[in-house]
Amino acid sequence: MSELLKTVSDTIKREQLLSVREKVIVAISGGADSVALLMALFSLDFQVVAAHCNFHLRGDESDGDEEYVRQLCKTLGIEIYVKDFDTYAYAGEHSLSVEMAARELRYTWFDELCDDLGIGKIAVAHHNNDQVETVLLNLSMGTGIRGVRGMRYMRDGKIIRPLLDVSREEIECFLQEQNLSYREDSTNKEFVYKRNALRHKVIPAFTALNPAFVETVARTARNLAGVEELYNYTLRKIKCEVQTDSGFLIQPLKAYPALDTILYELLREYGFNRLQCADIRASLDNPPGAVFFSATHRLIRGRETLELIRLDDLRCDMPPVSIDLLSGSGRVELPLGDVFWKKLRRDELSSFERNPNLLYLDARLLPDRLLFRKVHPGDRIKPFGMKGTKKVSRIFIDNHISHRERQSTFLLTCDDFVLWVPGRVVSDRFRIDENTRNIFVFTFIPR
Repeated sequence: MSELLKTVSDTIKREQLLSVREKVIVAISGGADSVALLMALFSLDFQVVAAHCNFHLRGDESDGDEEYVRQLCKTLGIEIYVKDFDTYAYAGEHSLSVEMAARELRYTWFDELCDDLGIGKIAVAHHNNDQVETVLLNLSMGTGIRGVRGMRYMRDGKIIRPLLDVSREEIECFLQEQNLSYREDSTNKEFVYKRNALRHKVIPAFTALNPAFVETVARTARNLAGVEELYNYTLRKIKCEVQTDSGFLIQPLKAYPALDTILYELLREYGFNRLQCADIRASLDNPPGAVFFSATHRLIRGRETLELIRLDDLRCDMPPVSIDLLSGSGRVELPLGDVFWKKLRRDELSSFERNPNLLYLDARLLPDRLLFRKVHPGDRIKPFGMKGTKKVSRIFIDNHISHRERQSTFLLTCDDFVLWVPGRVVSDRFRIDENTRNIFVFTFIPR
């Protein structure tokens, strides 16, 4: 067995990329890397199906690649599928670079082909040198641990890279041993592409300093893959400790080092960038109340919680709801739950339950209509049993009500009086007394 085949076999076993004789689609362009990949997996007795994309970017050269791949697969007795793309048109329609358009087209088709053929894996020909280029490219644009660990051996459980431990030199030696030709892509020498500039200028310069530069960087990327696993494991534990339904607890967060980094990892999925996370970190040492926005969320520095609210949740367009008491009963659907109400004779009630989800009002004191509406600045309520009034906003604060819930709360009102904060506070107004004959009973069923 050749050295390349041994390395590929070891990689497949160690990374559990394929099971014995598993069927796999091999993406083949006709270049040296993909030809070596096809031949390696074929020689290792995997059931190989070839897939070739003709992007029609290089005129006759592209058609020559397709013809070569077809002939190679015919010689080896390998089934092949070919797809033609109008890449320039797709790039224009979707405002993409030609490179990104080709990538989207390629992987979309690969997914479709997997579904059509019932095959679970697609092998692509990225190798050791590609890994080094990826790491350097990521570093040149700014990155974190995900960027410097480079490409994974397997992505999304479907895309596999069996050649990732193999160098370009080993690929060329293998093709010579197998007496296999391959196609040369003329654009690989054009410095307009960043990878080509790295390949032909930057990496040779580093190799002059360290002859083992490529292998050193590739080995570092492999080591960092393990560091990333540990990093992600720690982040998951932190997230379990500090996350609540409304956001993240502040005090447990402040106990950890590298808080800027932790905040970024927790908040980036909500659209917050590193600079914002640094500002959020600084807000933890200041009084509550600071507000931060991403494209999709609002974050509020509360007393105990960094509270996240989807901007769509803030756009509650539900209008006020007027209820006609003359109808005798009804139901109102509110953002936080449903309210059922009905009129009863006093003798139909044996007792009155002290429960913020229940409201009892003397029917003789009420107008024909009441109104459910959102909270207004300055709203006050006279809680049952209290002499004075209290701001609704203070009730929210005292009960640690999240900003999300505050935005969705509807109050039952009569003119300028707040009669009820459903599920929270019952007003003292229109209370039942010895002269009450008929009662309106309101029941809140929270979601």
